[in-house]
Amino acid sequence: MSVFAPLDEQNLLGAGLLTPPSSGGKRYVHKRRLNRSSDEEYKYIPISPPSSPLSHADHFSIVPDQLHSQATLECHLDFIEIVTDHATRLKRTLDTWAEDDQPWFAYLERCGIRKDIQLAIMDPKFKSLRLTESCYHWIVDTLQIRFRALESVQQASEARARDLSSGSSSSNQSTQQRTSAESSKALALSQRTALSEDAKRAGQNVPGSINIFKGVDEAKLSGCFNNSGDFIDCGSILTSIGSDFGSRTAGLYFAVDRDVAVYYARFIESMPEGQVLKTFWPNQEWKELVFTSRMRTCFPRPLTKFRHASLIIGSILKRPTGAIMKMKSSNEINSGDILQNNDGRFAIQYFFNSGGLEDGTDLLMAHAAKTLKMFSVTEAEAMGDTNE
Repeated sequence: MSVFAPLDEQNLLGAGLLTPPSSGGKRYVHKRRLNRSSDEEYKYIPISPPSSPLSHADHFSIVPDQLHSQATLECHLDFIEIVTDHATRLKRTLDTWAEDDQPWFAYLERCGIRKDIQLAIMDPKFKSLRLTESCYHWIVDTLQIRFRALESVQQASEARARDLSSGSSSSNQSTQQRTSAESSKALALSQRTALSEDAKRAGQNVPGSINIFKGVDEAKLSGCFNNSGDFIDCGSILTSIGSDFGSRTAGLYFAVDRDVAVYYARFIESMPEGQVLKTFWPNQEWKELVFTSRMRTCFPRPLTKFRHASLIIGSILKRPTGAIMKMKSSNEINSGDILQNNDGRFAIQYFFNSGGLEDGTDLLMAHAAKTLKMFSVTEAEAMGDTNE
């Protein structure tokens, strides 16, 4: 299946914003024609085509011609062995979550990860985040993110083709501008970025409410919003079983800082007692809850109240599941295993439990869906100071 829709492909080729496929099945596309938000992110790049994409490589990205092809593996996935039995055996025998970088690089090399991808995963700025999961987890996560990104290029091309087919635009430029605006609206995507002043103001609490945050790749949100920009489905961002507070149920995790976590939202306070439970480090109950959940075992009787709760608020364990499974008991969990925010305080998360007596995801949809905003992190922001 082609990444670019035929009508859009013809239009981009004619405008000099896309090259024909190479003998290896790869092509250059202008960065402002990648996905629904790239026109805004790369607005500083002139949309007029250069004399040659190769002479302006920073204006173009390399993408495969076909979605499922060898070029896709080379351009986006980089590590075909990861989906083979060989890689599965490597996971069981060599997967690592060590604080030392060397075992990580060794495992990445064994899995055939390209050097630039290795360096991205091992970026020292994100070491604390990396250590919350194992090396194998981040390899698979990278594979999924990059393939979803490629699918978003395909979806944007199909949207432009539909717009061209309608014949409602008098020029390529106005067509592309309107398509970008409509796509942004459909995904509740703010024209301001994650580190903009608008985003910072959006993160300030309104009296009687609390803000919760979730970092997720934009392509994963494509099915969450309808054409009016309303949040309608959270299925694609559910966390699987075996997480901090969900032993055998999926749910949604959002993060807050401890200093704002005490300002509970009005909808939380109005809920029946027992549907909202709070547990924080260093409470022994919290240790038992996260240990049992990560081990994916049945909750013992003292913890059954958490299975029925619609919303659980508590501290965030930063150790990967593999490390927890090697522990003999929850007593081995210590303060160094708890995620901290930039101020050095223990971070807080909200878990909307899909297995609660009242589905926690329904609770989120009922009380927060209309106020959800999405701010994209640009390439420049991603390379900047992570303390923002």
